[in-house]
Amino acid sequence: MTFIWLQAIEFFINNYDLDARLLTASIVAAATLFPAAIIWNWRHGEAGRQAFIRSEPGAYVLFGAAAIMSVARYWNITPAMTQKAEPILEPVRTIAVMPFENADDDSLVHSS
Repeated sequence: MTFIWLQAIEFFINNYDLDARLLTASIVAAATLFPAAIIWNWRHGEAGRQAFIRSEPGAYVLFGAAAIMSVARYWNITPAMTQKAEPILEPVRTIAVMPFENADDDSLVHSS
């Protein structure tokens, strides 16, 4: 799921001239929220006990706050990296004409 999310972010960065820091910020957030995903899947992945324990929502809030703080820190210490889209120009069609001076005295070559 995270891979699809990152691919979508990269698409929007490349096609809509968004700040390139957005991709790294998403990776930082995903890495910070990974332990919360582990807890969620460990506790609720099986078709059995689905109730929250008392400390579980607090852990999710803690990981969410850590993700927000990590992304904010990264965003503030990294300079903006926008990609300026360069216009696509048609190739210029030119013919290069080089001067030619025959320095040989070749009598076999006939010019018509």
